Amino acid sequence: TKVENLTGIRSNSAEIHKTDYKVTRIVFDGETAKDAIQQLVEFSADFIAGVDERKRLFFVKKVSKINEEGRFWVGPHIFGKYEPEEDVAEIVNFARIKGGKLDNEGTNWLAVVEDSESQARYGRRERVLSLPSAFSEADAARWGYEQLKIFKDPIQNAKVSGIQLEYPNADGSFGVRKLTTRGRVAIYTREGESHYYPLEKIKYEITADKGIYCSLTLGKSKVGVSG
Repeated sequence: TKVENLTGIRSNSAEIHKTDYKVTRIVFDGETAKDAIQQLVEFSADFIAGVDERKRLFFVKKVSKINEEGRFWVGPHIFGKYEPEEDVAEIVNFARIKGGKLDNEGTNWLAVVEDSESQARYGRRERVLSLPSAFSEADAARWGYEQLKIFKDPIQNAKVSGIQLEYPNADGSFGVRKLTTRGRVAIYTREGESHYYPLEKIKYEITADKGIYCSLTLGKSKVGVSG
């Protein structure tokens, strides 16, 4: 409610979905609204939050199928750059979780999580992760395992620029892509390869000579590290 009054972002109950996990206790001390919502999303790796084109807040389950507005061929649709990358350095399959509660010995280690299958493929990749808003072992472990779901395998990322949103119809008229962050994006290269990514961010650019173009940030955010 406070965010709505200060920013004009409206709540939308139809787009606030329930998760399968209830956080035992969570405290946001001096956090921004954006950071607080991001931490809530991280408790369920298959959820996404943001603000839609009508300035409405959404907190919904991710859609795994391809967004039909998000199919692009390099050349016919992408006139800028398509830069894919695979980040092996960000693999995490063993993590110690720090929380916001000190135990009797004055430490704040809450949980240890690991993924044996990822360790067998890539070796043991350790990180120390921090979740200051968590105060229970169960919440820290839940959050940690959700992080491992995302980061136990190499991270596929890409940056795409110069996407033309207009496209010709069969009758000679033109339509405009209505691209959102729902579903995955499919990129088809000149070499005939297909790449699929979750859509993290859309940025629009309007110019007098080129019209409306957009750029995309595709893939998964990097894992947060403390220590």
